[in-house]
Amino acid sequence: MKCLKLMLLTLRSSLLIKINNFFLSRGKTKAVFIKDFWSDAGTFETLLKSSNFIQSKINKKVIKMKLIDGVVLKELKPILDERGYLQECFRSDWLMYNKFGQAYITVAFPNIVKAWHYHKIQTDNMVCIAGNAKLVLFDDRKDSITKNEINEIFFGEKKPLLVSIPHHIWHGFKAMGGKRAMILNCPTDLYNYSTPDEFRLPYDTEEINYDWEVKMG
Repeated sequence: MKCLKLMLLTLRSSLLIKINNFFLSRGKTKAVFIKDFWSDAGTFETLLKSSNFIQSKINKKVIKMKLIDGVVLKELKPILDERGYLQECFRSDWLMYNKFGQAYITVAFPNIVKAWHYHKIQTDNMVCIAGNAKLVLFDDRKDSITKNEINEIFFGEKKPLLVSIPHHIWHGFKAMGGKRAMILNCPTDLYNYSTPDEFRLPYDTEEINYDWEVKMG
């Protein structure tokens, strides 16, 4: 039985290599080599492991901090010419895409804080499309490997980012620089008017050890 399983695993790996080579030879996919890492991603478990590892490498290039488990960042690259610029905000072939619920904007007037809240179902996908903002995340999930971790993420016109925030993560944002901040959010689920998936705390709650004031120095 063990020999049969080994034979099947070998055949599967060989088939995966042939499929990859087929698409690589026709320019339909790309290969990126990462030093000191190998995974055939032939099972759901190894595929998840590979995806999480690659995203952790991307996150470290984008921001120098320990990110809360499940949070995903993506640098957005405006395409600039003499007429202006174009910037993609969210695509269905990006790693953090799961499903699309709706799109909406939320605006904070200068120096205003909009916090705290979390969702039990939906994942948020946020881009600051006008102005600049400080987005703060707090993880109080009981069994999380990053429990009690706080992330400060600065994004906006000066630093275009897409931030994917998993459910059960407290979050909020503050408009910076004396200007309003406009956030585009593409959550995974529709807003339910009768039973909203929204759970809130005051911005200055004692349950989250965070001060929204500017840190001088």
